[in-house]
Amino acid sequence: MDSHKTACITECIDGFFPSAER
Repeated sequence: MDSHKTACITECIDGFFPSAER
């Protein structure tokens, strides 16, 4: 469950703040 949630959040953040992860 956490794995799926993390993936969704990661994608959302990647779209909102792509520079935050990179």
